[in-house]
Amino acid sequence: MNGDETQHNARSGLENSGIYMGSFGIYGYSVFHLTSKDGLTHWVNRGVAYDPRKDFVRYTDGTVNHWNKMERPGVLLENGHVKYFTLAAIDVEKNEDRGNDNHGSKVVVIPFDGEAFDRDMAKIVAAEDAAAAAAPGQPK
Repeated sequence: MNGDETQHNARSGLENSGIYMGSFGIYGYSVFHLTSKDGLTHWVNRGVAYDPRKDFVRYTDGTVNHWNKMERPGVLLENGHVKYFTLAAIDVEKNEDRGNDNHGSKVVVIPFDGEAFDRDMAKIVAAEDAAAAAAPGQPK
């Protein structure tokens, strides 16, 4: 993808997942989720992973965090599954952050149910593989 700014790859479940952040034409500044069985070839775009311009970090009590920028995605794996996402966050444009003000960057840690996600992705990939095998002209 043109416009790559930040990327992170990890093997979770049965697939390699990649998170790519940058400016991508009609999508603007977005973060996409890509998967590959071997982590090298045949990457499948699974769509927008999250939109860093939207308020998507919510606590269980309903509190919503707003950050001006959420970049540099990373993951923490436990037992082969994503358990947490980490993002660098700042509440103003980077060039507006001055010393001795009340702004600054932080690392935000977001819990994630990677086991459920991997189960769901396994079902999607199995259905895609079955459809490909049943397609006319495909080797069985």
